[in-house]
Amino acid sequence: MLSALRPFDQRYTALPLRDAAVDASLGFVAICWAILDPLARYRMVTANGNTRLAAAHEAYWPDEAAMEDANPQLILERGEAIPRPLPPVLLLQGTRDDNVTPDMADRFAAAYRQAGGRIDLHKFEGQPHAFVARDPTSPAALKALEEITGFVRRHTS
Repeated sequence: MLSALRPFDQRYTALPLRDAAVDASLGFVAICWAILDPLARYRMVTANGNTRLAAAHEAYWPDEAAMEDANPQLILERGEAIPRPLPPVLLLQGTRDDNVTPDMADRFAAAYRQAGGRIDLHKFEGQPHAFVARDPTSPAALKALEEITGFVRRHTS
């Protein structure tokens, strides 16, 4: 989502873009159980005593200021200048995810729509974080994969 919201920001590109006729713009985004508000997620796992996830944040992010700056949720809430049109988004979220709570997905979807973006939020009842990877042949995983496949096909044909 950061690439979708800041496609011209050279801090997030693998290649220097200053003389290139390319950028990190996306035609669409399909994401599953995404960390769309890393600062809120970090504070949640820290408050819950989840040292494993807190340590993962600390290994990835230099500090809370970086979590706040490169934060898709807050980019939208701050009203930063973002590219138009925004790419369509498919967001899949389990309702029993203890790594990213479903209300975080709701909040992001609302902010994305408020910014003029089109987002399809699909919640999977009773499913945990990374449910597709945990059990790829389960009915929920198969449904999620079907949603992703259909979304990609609609936006690539």
